[in-house]
Amino acid sequence: MNKKKKKNNVLLWSIIGIFVVGIIVTFITLNLNKEKDNPLTSTGGKENVVEQKVIANPETLNEINEKETIYYEGEETATNEILFVFDYACPWCKKWEAEVFPKVEELIGEGTVKYRTQSMVYLNDVSLLLANFDQNVKNYYPNKYTEINQKIMLDGNNHVADWGTSGYLQGIIHDYKLDENKVLETPSQDSIGVTRSYTKALEIDSVPTVFVNGVQVNDAFNYNEIEELLKETK
Repeated sequence: MNKKKKKNNVLLWSIIGIFVVGIIVTFITLNLNKEKDNPLTSTGGKENVVEQKVIANPETLNEINEKETIYYEGEETATNEILFVFDYACPWCKKWEAEVFPKVEELIGEGTVKYRTQSMVYLNDVSLLLANFDQNVKNYYPNKYTEINQKIMLDGNNHVADWGTSGYLQGIIHDYKLDENKVLETPSQDSIGVTRSYTKALEIDSVPTVFVNGVQVNDAFNYNEIEELLKETK
């Protein structure tokens, strides 16, 4: 009897062990899938250098989303294209635009580069609010987009009161004589959906991320690398 009872106990504990392992494996799998499906929630600058370059033709980049979210600064016939992927709520992105963009702007002025931005929704409600606004300004007021984008980024760097709020946007709308209904409406394309598309298609794992002719720059703050990529991919 004792041997039989002992045998039954071993069998019972074996079944329980298998059941517990199954629960743990299922839990880990669900969490990995959840992280894979969600947009990024972290940003980085010099500390978060992307080691692997992702290569994609400019035409491929443009096919990710519709034309209303795309606006180029510079000559359409320029042989080079630079794409700046950012989040308005990301301090490193604002730093990039303050420190690196002025050098890129010189290339734009020379007519050798056309430049565009793509706002992401990675961090918080401010990211979403400003990404929606960004998309609508591109769509309805493309000629004012660059100035407004730089204004918002500069004000964020300077910690302007109410920055990133609906009240702050009301001031932008007034100063630039924008149609409130148009720029505050829900964009024709869901900003979170656009974010997911870019993140997946271009394997983006941090912002700011910069692409030169479809090649991802390892260190977005290294202007020398941007120049080298312009020479290599021209």
